[in-house]
Amino acid sequence: MGRDTRITFIDENNDRHDGRLPREDVVIASGIRTVTVDLHHRWTDWFPGIPVAAMKGWEVVITDGELDVTYSGMIEEISPFGLIIREA
Repeated sequence: MGRDTRITFIDENNDRHDGRLPREDVVIASGIRTVTVDLHHRWTDWFPGIPVAAMKGWEVVITDGELDVTYSGMIEEISPFGLIIREA
């Protein structure tokens, strides 16, 4: 089993919201200029108090705990169980 997936959300005030998610609870798929992240639990389980709808347009940095690959970009779409980011 790999290491936890690290994630940092950067909001419109440049405040950072850091977290670690168990690798087995995260599925990351990289496409052309987009990255899709699917969760087995809700975002609010790890980031309580942050309304999911408010996160659209935030910057995000995700480091895959298994592959040690980092993705970053802007949140293009978000739901309670996942997101799509547009890579920079």
